Amino acid sequence: MRNYLKTAWRYFCKHPRFSLLNLTGLSAGLACVFLIGCWISHETRTDHFNQHDTRLFQVMKNNISPEGITTTEHTPGMLAAALLQEMPEVENAVSVVPPSKDKQGIISSAGKELRAAPAFLSRQFFEVFNFPVVQGNKANLLRENNEVVVSEEMAHKLFATGDCIGRSIEFTHKDFSGTYLVTGVFHNPSQSTMRLDIAFNYSLYILKNQKLLNWGNSDPATFVLLRDGTNLPNFNAKIEKLVQQKRRNSTSTLFTQQYSSR
Repeated sequence: MRNYLKTAWRYFCKHPRFSLLNLTGLSAGLACVFLIGCWISHETRTDHFNQHDTRLFQVMKNNISPEGITTTEHTPGMLAAALLQEMPEVENAVSVVPPSKDKQGIISSAGKELRAAPAFLSRQFFEVFNFPVVQGNKANLLRENNEVVVSEEMAHKLFATGDCIGRSIEFTHKDFSGTYLVTGVFHNPSQSTMRLDIAFNYSLYILKNQKLLNWGNSDPATFVLLRDGTNLPNFNAKIEKLVQQKRRNSTSTLFTQQYSSR
């Protein structure tokens, strides 16, 4: 090894520019391999944090028209409730209206004001998705329309430290402006593509958007937790024309895909 080092040093001293060029190329190559490896590792773990990952599916909708087929994640507002009631393969089902940057509101508390995009979640959301609840009782979250849950980051910005449960916030956002009671604080998993700051009860969203009680209107995303042993092709066949059964002149069809493989 000593001889190898001596030979390398002598070569470096004799051809410094060429040696530096080689070292730069080697370093850049190793750095690229390392970064690509980190990216692949991150991508393969994304959204796999849920406890029942292999049974968690998102319901997708195909809109069929003369121009072709358009696939969307926007589904009828009553779909989750219908699947839970009518499909024995479904262990749980939730509706989610995800946050949108262009629909931010103002959260205010104790003189502080912050901008945040609201999400609207079914009560069972924290039973289906493993977003750790760090304050509050997971079983009692979002029971009422005047309740709200916030992320750890948002809670820290609003209230600094201490228990946030039972505190009130003012939210200003069109139809959803009002005073809300904080009943829970959750943690956003690092591997989740769904990032939430503040979340309200989905029933409040329905209350303000009565059109979603009609099967011809779609907005929320729908997620289902299937029971162990469910035959996925058979289940997809059962739900394929569910919207058409609910709305006679509809041409939309449904199918599921595993949430973490989207």
